[in-house]
Amino acid sequence: MDIKKMTKWGAALFGFGMLVACGADSACTASTFSETNSGKPVVELGSIAQLDTSLVGRHEVEGDDCSELDSVIETSVLARKAAFGTDIVDEDSVIVWARYSCKAYYDIRLYIKMRVRIVDAKGKPLAGAVVYKKEYDEESQYTTDEEGYFYLDSVNYLTYYEKELNAAKELSPEEAYMPRYESIQLRVQSADTNLGAKGWFNFSKAKVVKIDGEIVAELEEIVLEPLYSVKVSLDSVQDLALPLKNIKEVEFCAEIDDGVEEVVYYPNEFYRCQMLTKEEKENESVVAYGLPEGSYRFWVYELGWRLVNSEPIAVPQQKK
Repeated sequence: MDIKKMTKWGAALFGFGMLVACGADSACTASTFSETNSGKPVVELGSIAQLDTSLVGRHEVEGDDCSELDSVIETSVLARKAAFGTDIVDEDSVIVWARYSCKAYYDIRLYIKMRVRIVDAKGKPLAGAVVYKKEYDEESQYTTDEEGYFYLDSVNYLTYYEKELNAAKELSPEEAYMPRYESIQLRVQSADTNLGAKGWFNFSKAKVVKIDGEIVAELEEIVLEPLYSVKVSLDSVQDLALPLKNIKEVEFCAEIDDGVEEVVYYPNEFYRCQMLTKEEKENESVVAYGLPEGSYRFWVYELGWRLVNSEPIAVPQQKK
């Protein structure tokens, strides 16, 4: 199953009424409104692309001067051509990559409060579901409320990247900046741990609501699916410095196989990794828990990622 199938758009509308918002240019858009369980008014304002950015938080980040910028970009282009075997290179992604390697740009970051609703296959909101937010090597944990929502304050949802060095000093904002909507990685389990989902969610698909007068970005609704476990043999792991049983710490991770070969993922970006126990290393087998239906590759980490299974494993497995 593709990651995209793990998520679906949710309407989250109660249909109590209609508002009409008119701007200075006399253009009007209709907005529905409702209430939360606590009685707070909720107004649907439309897509996040229509949001007046003066209504949200803003932080400007000025990078350092970098005389090696051209070299960094050229190196990135050559590396991408070598990796993908093509002369086609996404220049925007090269600019983003170069920014992290050489801080020569002036960035504008926009922040907003966000919410996501967690439901089951029938659309019923799931209270008490645990939501894990991935950020670098750490996960933050949240719990959904009675309406199935969890909230995050001050999330970086959009970044304007300067297209060229010092372009902002010479060009208008429309010409000087390349906007990019940010993504957020979430892993969810129901309160009884029988249901779950995992995936990337991009703010470009968000809509905006006003809750009791506060602007909130609402990401796509997450539909939880049944979770499964699968037993994985470790006897095929190759190129380890020592036999598994002689290695003190070995990390085991599941990576969903979505058939996108040209995109390189790290296994721990998908499902929570687990450390192998002494018994698992000695028996050369491990049970991976909490996997939604899909096709998976499994990895162990010991001074570098080692692929466990040469062919993707379907979860759940067919009974023989």
